[in-house]
Amino acid sequence: MANIKKLVGLSEWLEYELDSTVLDPPILKLRVKPINGMVGSDVPDENMKLSAVLIEMVIDAIQEWDIADAGESIPCTDKNKRLHLPFLLGRRIKGKDRMLGFEILDYAGDVENFIRP
Repeated sequence: MANIKKLVGLSEWLEYELDSTVLDPPILKLRVKPINGMVGSDVPDENMKLSAVLIEMVIDAIQEWDIADAGESIPCTDKNKRLHLPFLLGRRIKGKDRMLGFEILDYAGDVENFIRP
């Protein structure tokens, strides 16, 4: 009989350096919850855009972040996520030539990232 392993509800802090001037410094730190692995992006994303459904899934997966405005922390609320994340998800990760949204989609969709030791 196969035993299913327990999953943690949130990832460790993930850090992405973006090829963008939207953030200063261009480092985004966040934590995500797991999402349905059936939506992972196993195909290259060079010419793809995230669909509205996938954008919503990625936004919902993000549970904590380290973003501030003029030095004051911005709470990671649904309203704030929908205000700030859509334009960040399309930014490329420095040195990877991959959009942040696809990177988060793949990470959150891989259950292996959430198995409790």
